[in-house]
Amino acid sequence: MMLKILLWGYASGIRSSRKIESELQTDVAFMWLAALEKPDFRTICLFRTANRALIEKVFAEVVLLARVLGMGKCGERNIGKIKGARPELFRKEDFIYNEEKNLYICPAGQEMRPVANSTIKTKYSEKHITTYRTARGLCSTCENNHKCTTNKKSGRAITRDGYEEYRQKMRKKLNTEEGRKIYGKRKILAEPVFGQMKIVEGLTQFLLRGTEKIRIEWKVGAVAHNLLKISRRIIEGKVLLANAPCT
Repeated sequence: MMLKILLWGYASGIRSSRKIESELQTDVAFMWLAALEKPDFRTICLFRTANRALIEKVFAEVVLLARVLGMGKCGERNIGKIKGARPELFRKEDFIYNEEKNLYICPAGQEMRPVANSTIKTKYSEKHITTYRTARGLCSTCENNHKCTTNKKSGRAITRDGYEEYRQKMRKKLNTEEGRKIYGKRKILAEPVFGQMKIVEGLTQFLLRGTEKIRIEWKVGAVAHNLLKISRRIIEGKVLLANAPCT
C-alpha cells in the first residue's frame, strides 16, 4: 500500500510526504490505493528512505515487464557533422588555449588575453566566466576577420568557465564517428525521459539529501515514469498485458 501511494504521488508530480498525506484525505485515487488507510507524512518519508532494496527490486521488475511487452527496443539514429550556431565562422575549438599563460591563440596566431570577469549566480550554483580578446584594433585589420566575427567594433571574444575542460573532452569524443553514433542515441533514449520527468512529472529537483537518499528518490521517480509509459501503451492498445508473465 505504501509503495502504491508513493509511486502514484511521483507519477502525479506530488513528491512531498506532507502533500501525499494531504492527498490521502481528499483525493479519491490516493484513498483507493491506500484502501482508506491514512499514514502520516513521517511514516511515508521513513518508508521511502528505509526500503531501498524493495524499490530497486520493483525498478528491475518494471524494466523486465517493459521488455517482455516489447517496449525495450529502441531505434538507432546517427547524427551528421556537428553544426555550430554560425558554421561559416571559426569555432571555439579553432582557438588554442595555453593553460600556463592563461590565454588563447586565435587562428591568425594572435594572443587573446583576459579582459573581463563575470559571475552568474542561480539559486543552486555560481559560475565564474572569463572573457578573452585580442589587443584593441587587431581583429578589424585581420585578413580572417570575415571568417571569425560579425562584431566590427570589438572583434571576436572567447569565454571560458570552470567546465571548459570537460567540454573539450566531449568535443573530442563527438568529433569521432563512434562518438557521433553514441551521442545520436541520446536524443532518443535519454533527453525525452529527462524532459518528461521534469516537465510532466515535476521531478525538477530532489527533496531528499545525501547521495544514498537521492539514489532512492531517483529510483522511485524512474519506476513511476516507466509505469506511466507502460500504462499509456496499454490504453493506446499498443501492448497487451496478456504478453506479460504471471508472477
